[in-house]
Amino acid sequence: MAAGPNDVEAVEFETDSDISKRKLSVVFVVKAILVRLLLIAHSVVTIWRTTDVLGDKWYWFLAIANILLVVDGFYSIFKLKGQERKWFCPCFLFYLCSTIPALWLLEIDRIKKYDELSSNENITQEVQELTNIEGVSIPLKLDPDTWREVLEQSMLFILIIGRWMLPRGTLTRDQLSQLLFVYIGSASDVMELFVVFEEPEIRSDTVLTYVIFSVWTLSLFQFTLVLTATRDSRRSQAVIEDNEGNVEFKKRQGCGICSCGKLFELEIWSLMISIMIMDGPFLAVRIYALVRYQLITFGILFFVCKNSLMIALLFYRIVVVCHKIYSDDDEDEERESGSRKGNRVNDVSQVKSGKRSIAKRESNLSNRPNTSSTKTTNLDDDVEIIPYNTKGFRNNF
Repeated sequence: MAAGPNDVEAVEFETDSDISKRKLSVVFVVKAILVRLLLIAHSVVTIWRTTDVLGDKWYWFLAIANILLVVDGFYSIFKLKGQERKWFCPCFLFYLCSTIPALWLLEIDRIKKYDELSSNENITQEVQELTNIEGVSIPLKLDPDTWREVLEQSMLFILIIGRWMLPRGTLTRDQLSQLLFVYIGSASDVMELFVVFEEPEIRSDTVLTYVIFSVWTLSLFQFTLVLTATRDSRRSQAVIEDNEGNVEFKKRQGCGICSCGKLFELEIWSLMISIMIMDGPFLAVRIYALVRYQLITFGILFFVCKNSLMIALLFYRIVVVCHKIYSDDDEDEERESGSRKGNRVNDVSQVKSGKRSIAKRESNLSNRPNTSSTKTTNLDDDVEIIPYNTKGFRNNF
């Protein structure tokens, strides 16, 4: 049987859609590869600089985490077709696991040499470049402090640009833009934490130094989370008017989700993460330095006020979101109860209308004249009624 023109158009449409899907998948794979190559390159340069400063080649073992980054790249390419997870970025986690220890070592070395450089004003820092490794070199000469700052700040820029370049997956463009703005604000706050090392009292406190490094490290892991992937709270309301039974089933199914799953689906998730891993620890460290060492400086006072205000605003936002959630649930229950009440009213009205039609029909039947009885009485006057016996035969007279 020959295919009609509509069948040909359908085949062409399916072919074009398949081609566009393949093109998109290729673009996603290329983006995933480029981002991971960028992360590996920055991690290698950071470890390279660390081995040059400390003079120990054993620090190259920090690059082992990049192997996991490569494995995650293969999984993303062949299993997920270049797409990324909705809530979590493993590639950023493996990148930070290899880069943060190297930056720790550079910061600790800087603190140890800071007092020596500040006490002797005649000592000047010479510009340095990376040593050659198997004939490979980077023609860039910087002083030690500039090297460290470039590596730290470029790490944050790479995290932001990498998240922008990665395939969106299930994220919408609106959610991705919000996430990038959150990352930019968080990056500036993270870099401001090291301002406290300008005070000699803090540099001499070894325990506080490692606490600050730990808080800084904890704040960096927020870049591995997608804090704007929230649930659409209006999704279930679109089906309410369609079929009451289906709506009730979906609601019961949503109520069965564990509290941890609900936490991941709501905006409260991102707000609580911001408080627990950044603003809260930052405020605690600065208040401790302010009280313990009486460091009443403009910088510390400014950042204490800033973190306090941010925490207050975040808690205010949590209250607003919780109130909105409860109000939406009340609206859903009212709408559902209203639909049920409307269905009951319709059923009652149908029953009443049915009863009225039956009563009307009976009244019409009762008012109709009984012609059969009239004819029978008339026939009784003229016709002789012949009795029958029980067997159905006529009696003899």
